[in-house]
Amino acid sequence: MHVLTLLALWISSGVMMQGFDIVAGSQLVSLPAFRKQFGILEPSGNYLVPAYYISAWSSIAPACEIVATFIVVPSLEKFGRKPGILVASMISVAGVLLQQLATDWRAHLAGRGVNGIAIGIMFTISPLWIGETCRPELRGFFLCFFNTSIVLGQFAMSVFPLPRVCIYCY
Repeated sequence: MHVLTLLALWISSGVMMQGFDIVAGSQLVSLPAFRKQFGILEPSGNYLVPAYYISAWSSIAPACEIVATFIVVPSLEKFGRKPGILVASMISVAGVLLQQLATDWRAHLAGRGVNGIAIGIMFTISPLWIGETCRPELRGFFLCFFNTSIVLGQFAMSVFPLPRVCIYCY
């Protein structure tokens, strides 16, 4: 029984990545190395990331989350919850790698979209799995912790912001 409780806690905290992803995307733009990598050189010698890049980066993940939700729901009854969580984890790894290895803004955009797919899958499966496997007296706690984890991810990014002095921090 303790293993299921720890697993429910782990699954609940997994959506911290959504809160983290929302805040981290906007904080990256302030890093000089990120602006140099994805920005456009201005006559003053500074790099500027165009607003439409930032807008695309901000909107692709939520859009992919919505699409992924509609795609994954029909497969839940056929394949179950645990394989979906595993698939979402692997997709998230691919999305993060795409973002980290991106050399142009479109590749970074693709990485954010792929990670959005993973978040959409996790956000669909996790509350269902928690609701089905937790004991009734713990169900409310873990479902509330699931939503609280998103805010904890945002809070962590605000309290522990990305370092701004390192050249290769992103």
